[in-house]
Amino acid sequence: MENYSKEIRERASQIYSDGGILGLLKRGNKLIGIVKDIDIYRVEYDLSLNKGKCECRLGENCEHIYAIKMSYEKGEYIDFDSLENKIIGLNKRELLGILVTLIEKFPMIANYIYPIENAKYSLERYINLIKQNPGENIVNSFTDFLINNREKINKDDIFIILDTIASCKSKCFYNFITEKPYDENLMKTLANILLEKEVKEDDIKKLEKIIGKDKYGNLDTFVLTLLDNEDIRKLMDIRIYLNALIRRGDKDKILKLLQTDVISKEEKFNILLQTDEKEALEFAKINMLYSSLFNYYYNLGEFSQALENLKKMIELKDIIGISNHKDKILPLIKGNPDLVKSLYELSKDNVILYPLLINLYDVASGSLKYDIAVTVMDKFLSLKDFCPDVIRIVGEQRKEKLSYIVQHLTEELVERKRYEDVIQCLKVARKYMMIEDFNNLLSQIKENYKRKRQLVSLINKYLS
Repeated sequence: MENYSKEIRERASQIYSDGGILGLLKRGNKLIGIVKDIDIYRVEYDLSLNKGKCECRLGENCEHIYAIKMSYEKGEYIDFDSLENKIIGLNKRELLGILVTLIEKFPMIANYIYPIENAKYSLERYINLIKQNPGENIVNSFTDFLINNREKINKDDIFIILDTIASCKSKCFYNFITEKPYDENLMKTLANILLEKEVKEDDIKKLEKIIGKDKYGNLDTFVLTLLDNEDIRKLMDIRIYLNALIRRGDKDKILKLLQTDVISKEEKFNILLQTDEKEALEFAKINMLYSSLFNYYYNLGEFSQALENLKKMIELKDIIGISNHKDKILPLIKGNPDLVKSLYELSKDNVILYPLLINLYDVASGSLKYDIAVTVMDKFLSLKDFCPDVIRIVGEQRKEKLSYIVQHLTEELVERKRYEDVIQCLKVARKYMMIEDFNNLLSQIKENYKRKRQLVSLINKYLS
């Protein structure tokens, strides 16, 4: 049952008094009206359910619905069923005369009978309107235009329309008061017109790129309608279909799609989390997705559970998983020397985990800290690359090696013309060296590379 405020009833009365009811039909138990207010709105009202809907922003319980109820109660409407019977009784000439008269008075009727001569101009106008996030009546008008001019609409036209919608800065074609979209017919129409064309692999790539811009699910109805076609579904990235289904909460279709081998187990876990958390956790445990479980519990703040999964990652030597979460691991292992040592043993022989060694050094203590420092020095020097933290660690633990290491790194960096890194390297080293030793080192480097004018200039500018 609808509820109308006093203000709504007063505004409806004003619309009615001003002749705002442009037409009202009764077809069965449904009223269909056209109401003129700030804009022109199509209004429907179900007499059996006492419920109506309108193209205005409010969508329901509005003055336009109440206005057509007023008109109906006063008997100011046309009984469509009686009209239909009368039309059936007319001959061809009589029908033609009525139709021509109507078209002359209301030219927009012709849009439903014959395509526009130059549909491109109308299409451009509608695309410009889309950018302004139009109301339901314009969206419906655009849909009718597309249907009646589908032969003149090509694939590129559709891509331009979709790209415009995908680029919206928020949800478009959406009534934020009723929390309902009003674009379903438009999106289905775009998908169906595209399916009438010959869709090739290059077209699918264009579509995937456009859909990738859609941050608010504005193209979901289009995607789901398009991918009802099995041939198209085989060509398009299954993740696009899944994302649309997730936003719609279609659990059955999601679970069916997850049976494919195209999607990794980690992706399946993340998708399941959005549909059935309990099932997702069970899936992760069965498939030993300890990296995913670590991340899940860490983000929840359940650090004891996160640590348990970290231990399992270490046991399985999950190098990639540990590397991906190294920044999250560090605060959890502080004060846990056994875990620090386990991670050190795993990291020292895996180049992917070399960056973790620096983190481990910062939380280690005693002889382990020294061992890690030596390993850091050896491993990073073998990579022949510069890392400020390596210079810091050597300066803290192996000062006697610092001058040699800086000269060694400088040689490698100069060869690759990375002069700014040479300066950074020297700046860090200066913090850990005696002034006299550092000046001697600086003089030696300037002498060795005196022909490298850019380097010498930078040294004089920042270090002399």
